[in-house]
Amino acid sequence: MNKIWVILLIICMVLISGCISEKKPDSKTSTESQKNQEFDTGLPTQSPTIQDTLDVQKILSIRQNYKIELIDWQKRTCYTDSYSDDLYLDLKITNNNEEKKLEYLTIRFNQFDSFGELIGWGRTSVKVRTLEPQTSDYAISCIKEASLPLTNKVTIELEENPQKETYKFFKELQSI
Repeated sequence: MNKIWVILLIICMVLISGCISEKKPDSKTSTESQKNQEFDTGLPTQSPTIQDTLDVQKILSIRQNYKIELIDWQKRTCYTDSYSDDLYLDLKITNNNEEKKLEYLTIRFNQFDSFGELIGWGRTSVKVRTLEPQTSDYAISCIKEASLPLTNKVTIELEENPQKETYKFFKELQSI
């Protein structure tokens, strides 16, 4: 009886080791596929040109001619996450540019507790492509799971001179 169990155990081990073992690739095929494979390092292939810098500077100067006002804000309970709620911002956005308009406008929202201490902040992008120069419009921005439970006050701001490292968070700068 013990011999049968030992034989079955050996057969199972052979089957399992056969399933686990990997087939080694042919060395010629492997090196050819590595040569043909392109890697994205995330770094630009060329150094940034003066034109790229001018485009960023133009967009940043256009951004500074927008004015934003927080009309009201609401915190709504998010039942899927007990730590954070949805944050709704009622905004009045004015485009004070003479001729230019942006697709998006990224704003920073700050959250304060009842003691006036900053407890969190974030950024959100609002579509403003339909906002013509020299006009104002109202927008509601819903930021999912962004409001902290102790939030008692919210302020907004349009960052004047964002650091270059933060450009990736500004939707209006991502098309460059």
